[in-house]
Amino acid sequence: MKSGMPTRSADTVVIKPAGSINSTTVPHLDAAFSQARTAGHKTLVIDLSETDFVSSSGVGLLLGTVAALREQDGDLVRFRWSAEEFMRLIAAQKQQINELRGTV
Repeated sequence: MKSGMPTRSADTVVIKPAGSINSTTVPHLDAAFSQARTAGHKTLVIDLSETDFVSSSGVGLLLGTVAALREQDGDLVRFRWSAEEFMRLIAAQKQQINELRGTV
């Protein structure tokens, strides 16, 4: 995962990961999210326009970040991803789950 330079305003930060978000890259992205929250940014925009894959660990990180922001009276994490792209991600996750179930 390559990470573009975060864009910041008073309460908002935009983070734009590129490539895959998986178990290898999640710690780096989590650190960027934590740093943004610690700096007082209450609105986090995740621009996924250059992200080609999000694993289950990446989805977990995104959901955990939503919860952490809400605990700080923050805004929802906003995804810059089309509905079609999001549905493609969900379909890929379901396929992986079904494949794992078939091997058990």
